Amino acid sequence: QAIAAGDSAGQDAIDKALLLLRSNVTRATMGASVTTAFLQPFGLTQSIVRIGAKHVLVGAARWAGDTARMESTVSWVHEKSDFMRLRAKTFNRELREIRGSVNGKSATMQAIDGGLFFMMQKMQMVADIPTWAGQYQKSLAEGLDDASAVAMADRAVIEAQGAGSTKDLAGV
Repeated sequence: QAIAAGDSAGQDAIDKALLLLRSNVTRATMGASVTTAFLQPFGLTQSIVRIGAKHVLVGAARWAGDTARMESTVSWVHEKSDFMRLRAKTFNRELREIRGSVNGKSATMQAIDGGLFFMMQKMQMVADIPTWAGQYQKSLAEGLDDASAVAMADRAVIEAQGAGSTKDLAGV
């Protein structure tokens, strides 16, 4: 029911006030934070535990290189996976809530919110893309079909890097 209704379900004045407080604390502590942004690639250690160092390196090799290669790999991943295409907006709960709440926000405030987390979103890709590509290749090598390999790669990113969609969060 919560997945279908989203964050707006069952909110009273206290819930709304606490959501606003959490969003503002997130903006203040994580928005435009160079430290937070540069911590994101260290998520690769969790990917190594989840899919193995060999497969993380396979994914990194697929992605690494010049700018054109990196962009083409990201485009390929986004074509294969809607989850990954939307990942920058949903990789953590607070970011999803801030980006998702547009009621009463001016266009300027929406742009500011988008810009606050830009660097962190890009740095998160350093962990996400090798994880996804590595698990995708691993799944194909294990004999899975393309759709199953995509699903396993999505799952590997969620399990190794976390996710902020309602379906990925605890019920409490």
